[in-house]
Amino acid sequence: MDGRHGRSCDGAFFSAALDAGAALQATASLILAADIRLDNRGEIINALGVDSEGSDADLLLKAWYRLGAASLSLIVGDFAFALFNCDQQKLTLVRDSAGQRPLYYRYGAHGAAFASMPHALRSLGGSPPDLQALADQLLNINGPRLPSFFVDCHSVGIGEIVEIDSSGRRTTNWWTPRTDCDDFDRDFPDPVENYRALLDDAVRCRITSSTTIATHLSSGYDSSAVTATAARLAEHPNDVVAFTSVPVAGVEYPHVKGRVADEYGGASVVAARYGLRHVRVPPRENVIDFIRGFGARIHQPVLAPINMSWWTDIRERAAALDARHILTGQNGNLSLSAGGYAAFSDYVLRNDWTGLLREIRAGTRRKDMSLRGVLFNSFGPWIPRGIAN
Repeated sequence: MDGRHGRSCDGAFFSAALDAGAALQATASLILAADIRLDNRGEIINALGVDSEGSDADLLLKAWYRLGAASLSLIVGDFAFALFNCDQQKLTLVRDSAGQRPLYYRYGAHGAAFASMPHALRSLGGSPPDLQALADQLLNINGPRLPSFFVDCHSVGIGEIVEIDSSGRRTTNWWTPRTDCDDFDRDFPDPVENYRALLDDAVRCRITSSTTIATHLSSGYDSSAVTATAARLAEHPNDVVAFTSVPVAGVEYPHVKGRVADEYGGASVVAARYGLRHVRVPPRENVIDFIRGFGARIHQPVLAPINMSWWTDIRERAAALDARHILTGQNGNLSLSAGGYAAFSDYVLRNDWTGLLREIRAGTRRKDMSLRGVLFNSFGPWIPRGIAN
């Protein structure tokens, strides 16, 4: 960690511990520490009418100086940052809506401190392990945010703003997406092309033509769509390297309906179609050593160690190829291909019986769905657990 400690403009103490990729920027009244990657610099520059020179952190500081928290609506990218307002003696901590970059803090009578990882804050003294938080995590009992697993260390939530000053601490959600679609326009022209254009925009701003582009590629819809889009938009298809996790060779896996043990076959169809470099990523020989090492770095339980292992392997292999971007579809169920069985109950919740009937008819025409399954997914949330089981 790269630790930095200092005093604000008129003497109030603050401290920070940031990873090596973080940047510090300042104006006469604002001090910014940011771990950030902006994907829409051009849009932000045009909206603010500022010079295009400077780092991503510099551009963020200019946006915040001009618009305050409203500037967050302009930003597309991964970020976690802390901003100290010297005039107001206020510390503001912010994370993006995807939560890809961590941010933790402590505060009390002696001031406030923040860090990329919670164990860095323990250098200030105290903060023993939080055994209750550890137990809840291992039992899969999670609150609105993952805890820090250390007493008195707090995590900034996904899409959250934390403000700390002499009056105390306040938290608000700056990212509040709509969850209803009552006024959704189902008559917009050519929905397929509109969907493709949105996906193109999302992928295009995260790739560059001059570097290797790495992707996670399973046999699912989400990663296949992201990888295929990157291949279409890349200057050369060979710039895209697709990584697919594969099981241990020679091991027989039980067949589970709706599950694929080895996804390489389906993934290879996408890779071959676009002429991509395709890399198998087998499991590590010693997962226990990985758990020990990874747990020591992140200072929290390593859940889903097999997945964490090959995600880490992909990052290392991509870095060895000088890839600056890794595209994934890991949140596709919440965005790219949102819907599925859960969509049936949404129609019931909205009292849209015409829409539900239309979807039931469409669902029962599929070979992998039965009328019983469709009805259960439509009304399951309101059936008592004892009866449902």
